[in-house]
Amino acid sequence: MPTRNKIIFFLIVLFLAAFMNPVLSQTLDKNLEILEPLVNKNWVGYLKALDSDKMIELPRRWDVIWDGKAVKFSSYVKELRNFSEGYLYWDPEKKEIAIFRINNKGTITKGHVKKEDGKILMHGHIIFTDRTLEFRNTFEITDDGRLIDRWFRFEDNEWKAGHVVELKISGKQ
Repeated sequence: MPTRNKIIFFLIVLFLAAFMNPVLSQTLDKNLEILEPLVNKNWVGYLKALDSDKMIELPRRWDVIWDGKAVKFSSYVKELRNFSEGYLYWDPEKKEIAIFRINNKGTITKGHVKKEDGKILMHGHIIFTDRTLEFRNTFEITDDGRLIDRWFRFEDNEWKAGHVVELKISGKQ
């Protein structure tokens, strides 16, 4: 019986190596290259809860998909019961990286992505059930490999700072 288990284990490993390698080794399309520092890594940061001193874990992941033609974003914040998933892709009509994201609360994010002042900038609109909000979100990779996420909203004719989250690469990729 132990030999049978070893054979089954070996076949599973062989299967995974053969079929997962193309998924894991995808390279980004040249139009999406600015996203390279983010992709195929588990990022984790923490944000102080608004109603307590509790720190909320913010996991984020960007995965290269569709032969490098898109990047899939996903995040699940357990404490807030919030799951968000979206796609970044090259929009050939606008000649820019587009973003579309939706979460389980029905909030939709649309916008574009570009590099500005050495940072990745996402700019667009978040569509809530009762209002729409213009946002800017920057992502900066530090020399020591941290990801600094800064979020701003446009309100009362000015940009107002929102969260600042420092994320680090976590666990197995």
